[in-house]
Amino acid sequence: MKISKIFAGMSAAAIVASMLTAVPASAEGTEALATEFGLQAYVMGNATWNWKSVETKADDSAKITGTYTWKDIAAESKSDTDEAIGDAGIQFYYGGKLDKGYSVKADVTYKITTNDDQVKEGTAKLDTKTAGTKDEEGNSTDISTVSVSLWGWGSDWAVLDTAEATVEVEFTNIEVEYTAPESYTLPQTVTNEAVADDWGSDGDVNYPLFASLPEGNDLQVTMKYKLLDGYEYYLAGPASQVNWFKLYAEGSRDWIKGVDLKSSFSKEDLEAHGKDVGTPVLQDDGYFIFYPAGGTEQELTFTLTADAVAKMKEDYDEEGYGGLLFQVYGVDITEVTVADAADAAAEKVHVDYNEEITPDSNFSIKSSDF
Repeated sequence: MKISKIFAGMSAAAIVASMLTAVPASAEGTEALATEFGLQAYVMGNATWNWKSVETKADDSAKITGTYTWKDIAAESKSDTDEAIGDAGIQFYYGGKLDKGYSVKADVTYKITTNDDQVKEGTAKLDTKTAGTKDEEGNSTDISTVSVSLWGWGSDWAVLDTAEATVEVEFTNIEVEYTAPESYTLPQTVTNEAVADDWGSDGDVNYPLFASLPEGNDLQVTMKYKLLDGYEYYLAGPASQVNWFKLYAEGSRDWIKGVDLKSSFSKEDLEAHGKDVGTPVLQDDGYFIFYPAGGTEQELTFTLTADAVAKMKEDYDEEGYGGLLFQVYGVDITEVTVADAADAAAEKVHVDYNEEITPDSNFSIKSSDF
């Protein structure tokens, strides 16, 4: 068995730096373990697709030999609406946990012999980095697992009462690949043409941008939006893409700055503000409130503090999905621009003042200018 590590999209200097600075949670985080390869005998019904399986992990040489039956898992999977088998067979996979950016490739050489005279054998490629991928036409390019169907769509459940298969498999040419995150130069602008459903997600800024941001910097966010017809009120709540938790919430009230707080107004003053001024305010449940008095096409700029950015950098699921979204009601977000807050403030001072300075001019800057 050969296991090697390769690095994609990295210079020699970057490779050296990564090996010097990476501190994985465990050796498993950056290494492929032979005993984390495995197979499962699986079955699903043709209506509920209720997946049931039994699993076996490989030995130290990344090999598995065993005999499998389907009667028990078929009984667990089948429901009254499953008139026939949806699919049943053997699936090969890598189940070890890897650190962010690491993936595993391997050749899967197998032979499956069933008691109804099927013999299926061959070598297939497995690559965990391809999970969920599709080509330009929408066809799956996912080879993160290797599945061999033995009793496909429409097969009679009765066949699984006596079904038995002997499986021999070896995982070879195992490689661990590190793919460096995409690098972004701020500011970055994301445009969006689609109108989100009520309480849906809009103005998404995806995780790779946050992953590439430096530590400790505030982020300036500018959103352009339209207020839709037929609504009595208008809301947009900045949140995490992973579980939609609002960034402005109990325990994180300092994560968003630069917007008036609803709680700072009396009831009368808030009503007057909405009618006469119309600039957005931020309420305690994490939603910005927008007012038609501000115009149907508007722009809002606010700051995500370094603590909020740090949370977004660490908040992603197992497939690397994460980032910023806005949960909206009556609002169509057309564009979101993110910039380094310090750079944006310096640019503001330059644009507002620098061209006005002359040798005989009086010049001052107030704290409110920042």
